[in-house]
Amino acid sequence: MIIINIFKGSLRLVYNKYIVLKKTLNKIILSFLLLTNLYAAEVNQDSFNQLIKSLEENLKTYEVTTQTSLLKKNEEIIGEFNELFKKLPKDQKLEILTNTSKNINDLTANMLLKIVSKDFENQSNLDFLTPSEQLLFSKALTNIIDTSYKSDRIYNDSAYEIAKIIVNSDIITANNLILVVNKTSSENNNSKNLSSNILYNISKLNSKKIDELSDDISNEFIKQSLNELENDIVIKKTKVKKKIDFENNFSQTPLIAISSSVLSVNKSLTEKIADNIIKSDLKKKDELSFKLAQQTNILDDWQNNENKEIIESKSKFVEKIFPEAFKNINEEKMEFAIEIVLNSDLATSNKTIEAVVDSYIDNNNNFFKVEKDFLEKMQDVIKATKINNNQFARNEEEAEIILKSFYTDPISPTVLNNPQLAYVYSGFPLEKFEQFSNVSPN
Repeated sequence: MIIINIFKGSLRLVYNKYIVLKKTLNKIILSFLLLTNLYAAEVNQDSFNQLIKSLEENLKTYEVTTQTSLLKKNEEIIGEFNELFKKLPKDQKLEILTNTSKNINDLTANMLLKIVSKDFENQSNLDFLTPSEQLLFSKALTNIIDTSYKSDRIYNDSAYEIAKIIVNSDIITANNLILVVNKTSSENNNSKNLSSNILYNISKLNSKKIDELSDDISNEFIKQSLNELENDIVIKKTKVKKKIDFENNFSQTPLIAISSSVLSVNKSLTEKIADNIIKSDLKKKDELSFKLAQQTNILDDWQNNENKEIIESKSKFVEKIFPEAFKNINEEKMEFAIEIVLNSDLATSNKTIEAVVDSYIDNNNNFFKVEKDFLEKMQDVIKATKINNNQFARNEEEAEIILKSFYTDPISPTVLNNPQLAYVYSGFPLEKFEQFSNVSPN
């Protein structure tokens, strides 16, 4: 009897899988027939509605079966449909988008973004709209993005599709679209990760586009992204990820999205993000900066020593954000600083030490075990190396010794072999050092 029940259960499982597969195949066939009908007729509101309905059905089935072939099928349908859609006069195109964007659900919103982004990829005639046309387009996008923002679906690549529209559109359209994003994010109290993920995808698709945008609009856009990050830190207690899954680039945490953006090939974008952090009134500015420092240090691009542009972005990030990140120095921050100097290039190591030294001036200095006179001498040496364009710590071993000497003893006397550091450490009593060996008697 038990064997019979097991057999029946197995049959039911096979039958259920057969039914799901059959429905999936039927939907793919219907999608093909729909596309054939579209090619046989002009694109109008009815045919567009049928297209959207077919795409939504595929997406619904995907959410149940997780069959990626359905997502690929939707991409193919949208790509082939675009061959017709791109030829449509822009007034008709705007009318269809405006009508469809009214009273929509989140699936429709996502499909509309995919259709519009594909249109802009293929040189849309929605570029360079008149003011009245731009207003119509912005209203449609406002409804679409607002609906998409409120979606709780696991699969939601709206940020990616919006980023594609931004990088492929004219500058007026791009500015207006980001205005819509800024408004939507602000009205929803930055509760989702939309702005930060759009920023992330722009940095991957074409980070130079940020430089073309209006300064006011791009700065507000970055500000909304940072607000998302602060919410993520305060409310969701986000943690630094040791291993990052980049297979699904559609919904990164704000921490990963912004960390990756600051290591883009565009130093200007890095500087904009850093300046917005420094000038912001974020309540968790130092914690936010420290987490960004920790997360960027784990990314592959942190170890990139070949791409000159990424190296310059990293250098700018270290220069501007590390002084903020290492404020209120404590043991956790010192351990991380040591980790950086042991795993980074020499220039980054020296800038890290500089940030730690600077942290004592206006912040909690109780953690240090050294005198103010020593730290001031360190600052003198740091300033001198900037003038002479050299490094005060000549290797990672020296960098580690310098950091550890701030709060632990004994100190390795090997630092005295470096003439610049010998000046700094000359005021220390002998008992502060380990046993002297291989050190010049001078």
